[in-house]
Amino acid sequence: ARSGGAARRGAVAGRRGQPREGRDRAGLAGLLPLRADAMVDELHEPPRLAIMTMSGQLVAGLRDAGVPAALSGAGPSVLALLDDPSRLTLVTDVVDAVDGAVEVLVARWNLAGARVLRAPVPA
Repeated sequence: ARSGGAARRGAVAGRRGQPREGRDRAGLAGLLPLRADAMVDELHEPPRLAIMTMSGQLVAGLRDAGVPAALSGAGPSVLALLDDPSRLTLVTDVVDAVDGAVEVLVARWNLAGARVLRAPVPA
C-alpha cells in the first residue's frame, strides 16, 4: 500500500498528476507559468535549510513573494526563477530584508534549446 502523505505525492507528481519535472521544464520554456510551489524539495531541503538559516530566509521569502526558489545544489546558494525581468524587484526586496551579505547574479536563459558543441579531436 502506498503512503497517501502530501510529501510523497509532492515528490512524485504535481497537480493533476503531471510529473513535477515536466511542469518545471514547461515553465522554463514559457509554456506554463512558473509556480513557487513547483521547486519545493520536501525530502532534502528541510534539514539543509535548518542549518543554512540565511538560505532558508531567502527561499521562504522568495516563495512567499510568489517567486520559484530552491537551494542550488546542496546550498547555500539559492536559485530563483523569473519569467519576467520586471519581477526582479521582488527578489531584491527579499534580499534586502535578509540579514547578511547576499549577492544577486542575473543570468539570461537561452530558450532556443540546447546545442552540441564539438571540440576538435586531437591528432
